[in-house]
Amino acid sequence: MKKENALIAAFVFFLFVVSILFMYFYDSKLYTHLFYLPIFVSALVFGKKGGLISGAVASAVAVVFHYDMVQRVIVHPVFYLSAGFVVGFFSDHLKHQQLHLNKITSEIIYVLIKALDSRDTYTASHSLKVANYSLLIAKEMQLPKEQQKVIFLSALFHDIGKIGIPDYILNKPGKLTAEEYELVRQHPEYGYHLLMEIDKLKKLQIPKYVLYHHERIDGRGYPIGLKGEDIPLGAKIIAVADTFDAMTSVRPYRKPFTEREALDELAQVMGKQLDEKIVHLFTSIVKEGKHHTPIQLSAVWKDIDLSRLNYDRNKFSFWISTRIFSNDRKDEKQDKMVI
Repeated sequence: MKKENALIAAFVFFLFVVSILFMYFYDSKLYTHLFYLPIFVSALVFGKKGGLISGAVASAVAVVFHYDMVQRVIVHPVFYLSAGFVVGFFSDHLKHQQLHLNKITSEIIYVLIKALDSRDTYTASHSLKVANYSLLIAKEMQLPKEQQKVIFLSALFHDIGKIGIPDYILNKPGKLTAEEYELVRQHPEYGYHLLMEIDKLKKLQIPKYVLYHHERIDGRGYPIGLKGEDIPLGAKIIAVADTFDAMTSVRPYRKPFTEREALDELAQVMGKQLDEKIVHLFTSIVKEGKHHTPIQLSAVWKDIDLSRLNYDRNKFSFWISTRIFSNDRKDEKQDKMVI
């Protein structure tokens, strides 16, 4: 972000230089109007502060070079500073509104994920922990910051498709039947189709990572059966984080693994189920205790513009309602069977 601001500041300076050179060699009257361009650019990017500073610079140049005393001392400074302030004011206001919408959207997403985790009483905060582990791996791999955030969001959404799985299956205390397990295996596809309704997430390729997070290196995963390098890097990262948290979480049919036991199990399946390089990186993270660092969600949200999450509300609502009502019918059927 600092680098981008420095480049924009350099561009504004370049516009000032061009305007002065144009005045000096071509038209001494036209340059006063050319100064509005760097003023507007500064105000739009840096807000009121940038607009006023650019306006002050333009006023100083006008005082030195303009032939008319009234114009250079009063008229131009007033117009330059006013233009910088007004454009900067509206720019700051729009940025504030965007941050506000971004905050609201992030809170809605957070509540949605928490609600999903609460459906499975044995995996509370699972999505947040997997997102945290995935982000730590992405940072350890020194991936670009934007890609780190995409992987974080993908991990946060990785189990969103479980909204299509009946509660009695999610919270079943015993072993799943073949039919029930087949339903659970469909959750990556459910999540993929759900997230594809949101344009912003689709452009970030988040649905793709969600779809492939249960693929295996040896090609024996689901839902597609991708193998090795065909599996996206983000999906490989989420798979390691998801597997570790699943093993170290409480289950009704077994005690949680210790971290040492979980790491040993990861070592056993790397190269077959999980990516070997990612397992080694994550093992180092756990041994150093970095995975216990609480994540600041605001730090991840702030640079991702979630205020423009566009989706087809009719299709989205229909999909949600069909899954919920479908679950209700399945739960009712299961209740009757129990009775």
